[in-house]
Amino acid sequence: MLGPPNSGKTALAAHTALLSKFPYLKFCTAQTMLGFS
Repeated sequence: MLGPPNSGKTALAAHTALLSKFPYLKFCTAQTMLGFS
């Protein structure tokens, strides 16, 4: 999927995976957590 940041791409993928009972893993790296402290 393509789109601007914070447009819901990851949320859509997670919701679709849950509805289809497809395994879904979300990885949070140190780089993606920058700015949350």
